[in-house]
Amino acid sequence: MFSFLGGQKKYLTVLFEISSGSVTTFLFNTDSAMDSAKLILKKSFAVPTAEVASADGIKRGILKALKESAVATENAIDYLTVQRSRLHKQKIKNCYVALSSPWYISQTKVIRSPKEESFTVSPKFLADLVEVEKNRIISSLDKGRQLDNLKDKASALESHIMRVKLNGYTTEKPMGKSAQFSELSVYLSVAPEEFTNKVIKTVNGVFGGVSVEFATFPYVLYEAVSIADPSVTHYLLIDVREEITELTLVKKGIIFETYTIPCGTGYFIRKIAESMNTLPAVAHSMLRICYEGKSEPNVKNEINEALSKAEEWPNYMEKAFKYFAEEYFLPSKIRIESDPVFTEPLTDIILKKAFRQFPSDMESYKIEKVSDIVKKDVISGMKSTNQFTSSHTKLFVAKELQGENAIA
Repeated sequence: MFSFLGGQKKYLTVLFEISSGSVTTFLFNTDSAMDSAKLILKKSFAVPTAEVASADGIKRGILKALKESAVATENAIDYLTVQRSRLHKQKIKNCYVALSSPWYISQTKVIRSPKEESFTVSPKFLADLVEVEKNRIISSLDKGRQLDNLKDKASALESHIMRVKLNGYTTEKPMGKSAQFSELSVYLSVAPEEFTNKVIKTVNGVFGGVSVEFATFPYVLYEAVSIADPSVTHYLLIDVREEITELTLVKKGIIFETYTIPCGTGYFIRKIAESMNTLPAVAHSMLRICYEGKSEPNVKNEINEALSKAEEWPNYMEKAFKYFAEEYFLPSKIRIESDPVFTEPLTDIILKKAFRQFPSDMESYKIEKVSDIVKKDVISGMKSTNQFTSSHTKLFVAKELQGENAIA
């Protein structure tokens, strides 16, 4: 099979990250198991600011950005085929889509075996328990139409067993074991069927009949961090996207609670643009130049002043931290994922503003970048991602390690 890497048997795999305000495409050359993935292309398409004003506008903008991303990927394959003088163009074999809020909802469920009678654990036994709960959630959502973004029929995205207990004891290898009762901690996610169908139609309109597999960011980040640093079992994941910030509380090694804030990096871009009397796109470019250490001192000072006056996001974060502290607990370990240009200022804002309600405890909180955890603790010196379970997580880790080397 043709490969941009030479004679090895490789496949073209694409990952689309769909967030609240943009679509980013990553094109990889992978082996069949996704244990080896070389990043070829990385390209991002933003939803125009005018579209962000309404839910329907964001949806239209996202689907348009997805089509642009798919076309850009196809054009990159054409370019590389010609550049490397190949006679046959390779087609996309695998397509993965990772969704952030508001395109899905998720729940962590504890599923117990219905009868206290002896049984032997098998893949079918576990799958049947999960399937019953999955159908129950979908039925409940379809009946109640509980959320605005699920007015349409709900469709299951993913289900992951995070922990298995047999007779009250956690076991890492439950298969083939006999027990009287079981308890599964399961992460389940669903999405509007209309939206996922449009995503599939858009992708196949460019690539042809390729299968599309969905996942959600909280689980992808959770699996990456949990396997990267298994010694830490209590932590808070903060995933900051353009218009939404997702907080995921991990307790005893499983996803315990999620919390969504309707505010993200786009808010800061607009504040910088407003303060400096320029367009949001220009403000983002200026921030990136500042992040790279290439901006003039006066520009950097203006950007920092605009960020210091932006109170909406830190106020939301302050409320989220208060909620976790009062209802559950607030872990001292915090892991943050965002556009790299924002990571440092957001970390500073969290420490100075969101934690101001806990002045005596501020010294105990530690904020780490997800990318740093992955790069330092996960693969250090290794070229394989086979320690991860899901293909989405394998590709996420691969792009975190190789992001700077891809064609933009």
